[in-house]
Amino acid sequence: VKEPLADEMAGCASYSAYEGELDAEKYKQMAYSINWKASVDFPYMSMFLPYTKTDEEKWTKMKQEGVTIGDGLCSIEQLRSYSERFRKMGFYTLSYFNVTEAGSQIKKEMPPRKASAFEVWQKDANDFIYYKMRNAVIVPPDYKFPVFSWDACVAMDPGEPVFQQHLLDQAKRHIEKIPASSGICIDRLDWLRCYNMTRDDGMAFVNGQETASLLTSWKTLLGKLGPLMHQSHKVIFCNPLLRRIDVMEEMDGIYDEFGNAWPSLNLCSQMATHRPMIAWTASPKDFKPNPDFYFQTHLYMGAFLTAPIQGNDHTILPDKAIEKYYFDYGKMLMALRGRKWLLHPNAVKMQSENVKANIFETGGKAVLIPIIHGKDNDLVKFTVSLPNDYLVKKAWKISVLYPDRNDWKVIGEVKPAKQLPLKINLMRGCAMVKIMANE
Repeated sequence: VKEPLADEMAGCASYSAYEGELDAEKYKQMAYSINWKASVDFPYMSMFLPYTKTDEEKWTKMKQEGVTIGDGLCSIEQLRSYSERFRKMGFYTLSYFNVTEAGSQIKKEMPPRKASAFEVWQKDANDFIYYKMRNAVIVPPDYKFPVFSWDACVAMDPGEPVFQQHLLDQAKRHIEKIPASSGICIDRLDWLRCYNMTRDDGMAFVNGQETASLLTSWKTLLGKLGPLMHQSHKVIFCNPLLRRIDVMEEMDGIYDEFGNAWPSLNLCSQMATHRPMIAWTASPKDFKPNPDFYFQTHLYMGAFLTAPIQGNDHTILPDKAIEKYYFDYGKMLMALRGRKWLLHPNAVKMQSENVKANIFETGGKAVLIPIIHGKDNDLVKFTVSLPNDYLVKKAWKISVLYPDRNDWKVIGEVKPAKQLPLKINLMRGCAMVKIMANE
């Protein structure tokens, strides 16, 4: 994590366009903290904050699969006001950002230019793509047309200088115009698998041709975007899709769109050992057949879930039946805020069969041990081995937290030991053990 705010704001999240009032206390009990503002506020992809004459000037928003959201209009002032109100409720906004797609309803072939002056070129997506950013458009070999994506936007090369500068300018506008936003979350890293065959980055060579890898383009862009955001104390999260550790250098956190699939949850969690990890939760079907199993697996991986918020886009919506489990596990999830995986040999060894445990460090003074997938009222035995920094402390206070319990229960205080044997009763097959180092 390059921006400490990322640990402060960590928690369950949403991907919602909703801008109305929320029951703040209710959602805080669910460990809710962040809204990644869903991708419908701008006129077309990559023109996230249009160059309007005033902050109050409105533009027409993209439609959601052909459907107008709200009154179909937006402005910088509206987005700024939303982030301010949301922050006052105790929550954090991540603005939508995308560096590998641009446009909306782009034509397959270059249409006549509509704009007659520089001041209005940005108002038409086809003008923007074909007359300002054409060199960044990805067109595969032996292919006549761009590579199309959602709402007929097109894949782009963020390393092409003109498009890269546009992206940096957009980031600067977010910092300047929406100060209450905590940063950005970058979507669609899957395009980094591609190449721009019309550009030579001095490294990539495909089928006998000099070319440009979008993976290299990403790294050159983030080498500028990262410092730009972090010097203003703004975070950068991403939706990886391309799960490679070398794309994570400037990332402060992950919001994984496929986190409801175990392989992706596993891979992204291991890329997020020292940064917040939030997993997609698409619908109540994700929790079947056993909601306890689902929540406990996220505790084990140190990952937050998507919360059931009004206006969520292809994520879980309010549902009283499943919200009960968010309340039951909310306190345990909140305990994970700021967690780092404790990478120490044999840090926790379970003696009980078929029970899993992981170990995290929080704040340099405490460790958390989520124990999961046991049986109700099981007594489990395990051994803890902590780094030397903990061994020199005067004492360790042991506490435990269970699902549907609001308070930590103190088990006792012990002298530090290189190998500390412990035994804990489980409830609903689960417990969160905390070892606090006392001076």
